Amino acid sequence: MRRTILVVVVLAVFGFVRAQGSEWEVVVYDGASGAFSIVTAGGVETLANVPPHARPTEDVPLNPIALSPDHRYAALMYGHTQELRLFDIGEAICCPPIGPDEDGVEYVNAAFSPDSRQVAVSTVAIGEFPYVGHLTTIDLATLTTIHQVSSDQFPTSEIAALELEWREDGIYFFPSCWGCEPPLTGTLLRWSPEDGQVVDTGEYYDLTGRRLDLTGEWVYGEDHPSFPAGSIPEFIAPSNVIVYRNGSSTEVVYFNPDNLELPVPRWVLDGRAFLLREADGSAVTLVYRDGRQQTLPIRAQGRFLAGTPDGWLMVSEAAGLSHYHEATDGEIVLAALGDFGDTVQLVDGTPLGATAGEGFAAIPIPEPITCPGALPSRLRANRFGRVLPGDANNLRAEPTTGSELIGRIPGEGFFVILEGPVCAEDYAWWRVDYSGTQGWTVEGTGEEYWVEPSG
Repeated sequence: MRRTILVVVVLAVFGFVRAQGSEWEVVVYDGASGAFSIVTAGGVETLANVPPHARPTEDVPLNPIALSPDHRYAALMYGHTQELRLFDIGEAICCPPIGPDEDGVEYVNAAFSPDSRQVAVSTVAIGEFPYVGHLTTIDLATLTTIHQVSSDQFPTSEIAALELEWREDGIYFFPSCWGCEPPLTGTLLRWSPEDGQVVDTGEYYDLTGRRLDLTGEWVYGEDHPSFPAGSIPEFIAPSNVIVYRNGSSTEVVYFNPDNLELPVPRWVLDGRAFLLREADGSAVTLVYRDGRQQTLPIRAQGRFLAGTPDGWLMVSEAAGLSHYHEATDGEIVLAALGDFGDTVQLVDGTPLGATAGEGFAAIPIPEPITCPGALPSRLRANRFGRVLPGDANNLRAEPTTGSELIGRIPGEGFFVILEGPVCAEDYAWWRVDYSGTQGWTVEGTGEEYWVEPSG
């Protein structure tokens, strides 16, 4: 059974508050040293250190950290234990337990109230099936429970509250199953602790995308059916385009025929652009709102850490922490900020989007290939297809009706699409693999489809 510890770290004695007058700041935690640090364009300042006995190890991984708005508290979640503890750095007291005192509770997420006086904790009780999730608010002065709601009151069948965000009008979260393959997109729920109501807000959320803090805009990868596909998926199809979403409006804003397996896009330059890291880690591509693109080399195959109003941060074991930022002439320049390694993770940063500008330039959607005498093709290479219910589809050695018949795909039979289409004899032919037999099959006629895409 996986168990989790949540440690609330009090940083008051270090004067850990958001810097005033600075252009931006990013808070990071280094698992190797146990140090919380604040990063600005001017450098790095250590704020506090977690005592050695409370630090994560290779066997006890550190999950994402929540930080209170006034930067006084941080919530740390470790693996393999079921304790929720308070670590008072100022008094060097470590660590009185708080939270549910029962077996079989797993901690999912945490978020602080806007006034930094309470923390909301998401848990799942896994002692008996069906599992039950809870959201609990805890007073940070007394460490007592104030409000609680169970997943039985969610307007969905999900039990786990992921991606907590405590706003002025309530606690927003993405509902999910637990110990399963979660839904990747949906809408956020909102819990109002004072009246106990949980409602569906209708606000879009994407676990694989990135939301711009101050505008609510999204960028995310998608396997778009109108564009060529990448490799055959084992579970989730790789993204072949990047989509920009503003409210309910969506546009395809990036496609590269030489890269059909795109990474997660990251907001940079205050939301004036997003960044895509090349697969080999040697470069990044910036996509600006006006459609411009810029490819830049990066140091030592760095890992993206955070966007900033003037650029972004990357970190690598070899090069440490690097700040890529826009100079006055518009060029991207590099500044080395510190000797951090792969154990550094983002805790908090200056919200982005204040100077984001208008939406991104859309790119045209390709028209479907239409063979003479046939309907527009719906299939794509490197994806799956299915014969429609009814008659079987012939499988031939070559894309012609006079070629050798090497097999048949029965109605409702699934196959892998290898290449195509080849236009011949008023048909669209596709080379497919059905149960280990490879050959050519027809998509349909000029009046009806015989096969259809399947995932």
